Amino acid sequence: LISVSTDPTFDTLDVLRNHVENKEITWVMTRDTTLDMTSYFQITDLSTIIIISPDGEIMNTFKGVTDIETLTNAIENIL
Repeated sequence: LISVSTDPTFDTLDVLRNHVENKEITWVMTRDTTLDMTSYFQITDLSTIIIISPDGEIMNTFKGVTDIETLTNAIENIL
C-alpha cells in the first residue's frame, strides 16, 4: 500500500510527517511533486485507488470513496 499526495504546495514533508504520526499510518506515504505519477496513471479524481498486481499490471481503478468490502473483494480476486 502506498499513499501519494498530489498537492505538493500544501502537503509539505512536515505536513505529511505530522499526518503519518497523527493517523498512525504504517504504510508508505509519498508526494507526487512533479505530477508525473498523476499523469501516468491518468488520475482525475481524488481519491483514486489503483490496485496493481505483483507483475505490475493495473487490475482495478476505483475513483472516489470506496468501501472496504469492494476493495477486499478486488484484492482477493487477484490473490
